[in-house]
Amino acid sequence: MNEYVFEKNGKIYTVTIRINDAVKTDAQWKRLTEAFGSMQFFKK
Repeated sequence: MNEYVFEKNGKIYTVTIRINDAVKTDAQWKRLTEAFGSMQFFKK
């Protein structure tokens, strides 16, 4: 499990990413981490 805390536009965000041990592989963990890294914020 990885937990990230960051600030964007004066708001604090916490994101927790984890994967079940039964299916956890280095490749699965890499894809999950890359998906988090590609997260973008858009204005309404």
